[in-house]
Amino acid sequence: MKNAIPFLTISAFSLGIILFYISALINPVISLPSIEKQEDWLYYSAAEPETTFDSNYVNFLPNIPTNENLVMERKITNEHYYPTLLLVGDHQKMTVYLNDKLLYTNKKEVADGLVNPGKTLSFVTLPENYQGQTLRIYVSSPFKNYSGYPAEVFLGSSNALVSYVFRHSIPNIFMLLLTGFISLLNLIYVGIKLVKKRKLLVSKLLFSAFALSAGLEAGFGDILGGLLFNPTINSVMLNVLSIITPMFLIGFYLSKMEVLQQKYKI
Repeated sequence: MKNAIPFLTISAFSLGIILFYISALINPVISLPSIEKQEDWLYYSAAEPETTFDSNYVNFLPNIPTNENLVMERKITNEHYYPTLLLVGDHQKMTVYLNDKLLYTNKKEVADGLVNPGKTLSFVTLPENYQGQTLRIYVSSPFKNYSGYPAEVFLGSSNALVSYVFRHSIPNIFMLLLTGFISLLNLIYVGIKLVKKRKLLVSKLLFSAFALSAGLEAGFGDILGGLLFNPTINSVMLNVLSIITPMFLIGFYLSKMEVLQQKYKI
């Protein structure tokens, strides 16, 4: 029975995911046409505005150095109820203009001491007369690996966009809850063994750490992480967890290898 608990837990988790998506297909939370992922853009460097590129053929501009703006430009034609932009950036500073009116910028946060904008998720409300106006987004990054890449932009009603974010976060939330539950059970078992038999189960302790860090990595790497956490905290935690998660897993397998245990006296 003890060996069947992990199998039953994973099976219940998988069944929950399947049932969730079946219910979403039968009774959708939102109408997908109400959300428009903005794909048709003109890209150009702020330093060379005369040279433009179509986003249907170019994914990024490799010639843009750090802290120089990539400009994303397009005219908004579709009508939405409570029109809202959803901006998803990865280590990027973003400034949004509608014609010449400033709608949003996260550069003030950078000026106040936030050197690295980290992973960001921002909702920007559009004015009533937005149709027919030109949307212009300036995107830059202090890192070469992220310079020249556009931000992800979605347009739709505010309710639809919020539902979209949470709907796409459900699997990662399930993962976080599952791994947290597994980690807690393992830690309780390790604690009981330590108290009763004065024996520390290193392999189970490492597995608990792996499960917890894997769940946290899924949570911080999710689109919802940009809403719940400060961009710097979100970015730092994601980088740290991406390093220590495989280390915990390697340590777990190492502790289970009897030959290496005898050789290195683990």
